[in-house]
Amino acid sequence: MTTNIVKKTLLILPALFLSVLFIPQKAEASNCYNNYGVKVDCPVEEVSFSITKTADQEKIKPAGRVWFTVTVKNTGTITVDNVSVKDILPDELVWVEGDITHVYNNFKPGETRSFKVKAKPADNIVAQGGTTTAINRAQLTYKDIKLNAEATVVIESGSVLAANTLPETSAGYAIIGLMSGLAISVGAGLKELSDKMLK
Repeated sequence: MTTNIVKKTLLILPALFLSVLFIPQKAEASNCYNNYGVKVDCPVEEVSFSITKTADQEKIKPAGRVWFTVTVKNTGTITVDNVSVKDILPDELVWVEGDITHVYNNFKPGETRSFKVKAKPADNIVAQGGTTTAINRAQLTYKDIKLNAEATVVIESGSVLAANTLPETSAGYAIIGLMSGLAISVGAGLKELSDKMLK
């Protein structure tokens, strides 16, 4: 009897020992090591941004142009992809130049990116003698994060033609003088021809 008990015990013990050795261990997510293999505190993974928008001038005429600059910065601690930034022009402004939508990938912590958009006042947006304020907005979108920035420009009244046309000075009178001289010259020639025919 004693011998059989000993044999069964010996057979069971190796099985228990092996099962203990091969139980999978969960790695601790908080374990971080430096370049020398020393355990250190893991950095906090934070996703955050900043966005600003500026205009190169505060006031413009109806025939004027204004440049807007949109600047975004990754103020978080991790590199991110698919960060969308777009310029949203108001009804008072019309797009002239520059891409209004940008998507940033491999956007690293501390990195800054920017783009420019050129715009002009919409037609007949300002009544004679008045002004209007245009608020141009930019928006950053990343997953559930949305940030906005604004830049303001005042559109003053004024004539588009007056801004693009030379004043009526000597040019207009020169044309009148040229036409008058031509008429006099033609008239003199016809009179001379008529006198010869009568002789």
